Amino acid sequence: MDRLESTTLTNDCYVAFLGIDDTIREDYCLAATRIAQPPTQPDFIYGDALNVSHGRAKYQVSPLMPKLFGKNNYLFDVPHPGLLNRWETIKKFRFDARYQLAGDFDFYIRIASSMDVTYAKMPKVQAIIGADGMSNSLKALEIYP
Repeated sequence: MDRLESTTLTNDCYVAFLGIDDTIREDYCLAATRIAQPPTQPDFIYGDALNVSHGRAKYQVSPLMPKLFGKNNYLFDVPHPGLLNRWETIKKFRFDARYQLAGDFDFYIRIASSMDVTYAKMPKVQAIIGADGMSNSLKALEIYP
């Protein structure tokens, strides 16, 4: 969070939030840099996901018209781990730490319900998502708050 609160980030920056068992894909980031340049700079850049649970991988295709960005529809069909967020957009919203592990969900709901946003889908896997609940397990063990 220190980096996100820093004034060194410019409005042209994109940030991603990852869980402890998630990995962003390098080829996705490289491809996204082509559309993250002015004048396009969508608020969000996303791709598909690979959910890994108990050693098995399931490919999740994100739609071209995601419900996350639709009005009055809070279903997530684009996973937020690996979602590239334009700094200029997300800095207008407060991350409410009271929600703890659900704080990211609340954060994106606030954004999706508060404004019209622009987005672009990359034909790549955005992240490998650990679906075994490692963050919940670590919380249960009180390894992090």
